[in-house]
Amino acid sequence: MNRNTVTLFSFLACLLWLILISGCSHTPITLTFAEAAGISKRNDVVETLQLNPKLRYLRVTIKDKPLLMVLGYEEAKPQGILETWYSNQGEVLQLLNGRVWSTASLAIDWKNVRYQALPTWAILVGSSSVEFVRSYDQMPRYAFDVTEQVQIYPVPTPTNANLTGMPASQLKWFEEKVKGTSHALPSARYGLAMNNGQPVVVYGEQCFAADLCFSWQTWPVAAKAN
Repeated sequence: MNRNTVTLFSFLACLLWLILISGCSHTPITLTFAEAAGISKRNDVVETLQLNPKLRYLRVTIKDKPLLMVLGYEEAKPQGILETWYSNQGEVLQLLNGRVWSTASLAIDWKNVRYQALPTWAILVGSSSVEFVRSYDQMPRYAFDVTEQVQIYPVPTPTNANLTGMPASQLKWFEEKVKGTSHALPSARYGLAMNNGQPVVVYGEQCFAADLCFSWQTWPVAAKAN
């Protein structure tokens, strides 16, 4: 996304939140990524909030601090459904089939993410290991067309995920590792449940830098895997 697009996203996010705040007293005003990153002590206020049943939420955790994002809209893409989530201060997280597609207004942003030979989750569930290529631009470091060979494979149930409200053993888990790099960042991980017979991501985690790792979880708690 260019600067004008980011500005538009920020404006629309703030407008969305103003509408929600004025229209429903149960809509929570939550922390931004930056505010959450600056607090190391966990705060579980998100778990006790009364949510607006007409809205869809994403529970995002950074440095053990949870915040909520609200779904702005969904868009059908050739590769699947693109979800655009907003914080109350205009931060944007776009997820395509549960993977990071784009961000805006974070300390580091991924833009223009492209995938080559990316299999569907239905294919991955029946595979032992698959490789694909991911390219993206990273801002504000002005790193353009960063291209990575990525390997994804199933892993045992983790014991250190930020998943809350349900046992990790209820999900199918995958790890996504960038090959041939020395950045020493933790690999991405995904927890999948079944929805109408199809695997969907209900939990994910990704690191953009050593000090910018975050996780996301569909909220309220998703249905059990089967």
